[in-house]
Amino acid sequence: MESSKNIEIKISDKLYDELENLNVDVKKEVEKALLKKVRCSYSYEELKKGYQSMGKINLGFAKMCLEADEDALNVTEQYLTECE
Repeated sequence: MESSKNIEIKISDKLYDELENLNVDVKKEVEKALLKKVRCSYSYEELKKGYQSMGKINLGFAKMCLEADEDALNVTEQYLTECE
């Protein structure tokens, strides 16, 4: 069985009464809000890892293209020198 922790929150009587009038299950709503926060945090971390991974891939492509551009420049300069 999964262990659990108890937490206690305090809200004003007025707010509690308003929530009761709206038939809001405070415990359930707090649990949903906390789960949403955890999911968002997890999603953020996954996105961060993904962007870092893509950054490395893009850097590799950029280096490869720079080398190709430098090779093309060298060939062009050599061709122009031979034409003179």
